[in-house]
Amino acid sequence: MATLDTQRLYADHTVTVLIPKEGCDLRYVLGVLNSTLLNFVFAKKHIDIHIKGVYLAALPMPAIDSPERFDAHDQVAVLATRMLELRAKTATAQTEHERRSLLRETDSVDRRLDGLVYQLYGLTDEEIGLVESGDQAARDGDGPGFTGRSMMLRDGIDGPRRVEGLFQAGPPSATTEN
Repeated sequence: MATLDTQRLYADHTVTVLIPKEGCDLRYVLGVLNSTLLNFVFAKKHIDIHIKGVYLAALPMPAIDSPERFDAHDQVAVLATRMLELRAKTATAQTEHERRSLLRETDSVDRRLDGLVYQLYGLTDEEIGLVESGDQAARDGDGPGFTGRSMMLRDGIDGPRRVEGLFQAGPPSATTEN
């Protein structure tokens, strides 16, 4: 659902660009937004293939209000960074063996991220089962898919959308940075 742009790349009209409020770790937001849980919630609430700021504003983000949650927050940020690294390495893998090894590690990091996100939201085993069965149906073609949705999180630039609680307001139609 989301990626992190640290190079200030051009974003056309099909991409929603979000600007963090002071003190917001975009890697944490990236990990939560790309979790199975938030993809499940998004697919259940919206039929649009475009991720709009108003949709993101409606997604529940867990409060970081205890030492355990601060720890989980930091772990999500670290794992999201690792996921970005793995995706980049997979794209440039030289051999099929290297690509498969990176994909296995990517799956492992993804499962660990999901576990932390479930913990942050306080999901029960039964609720996790519902989310994961819905996600598997989407991957098998039996449910709403997540393909074609794109969003960029930008570090320190102006952007077009505001997501309540996490992001600052930007110009309503700006999508590029000079």
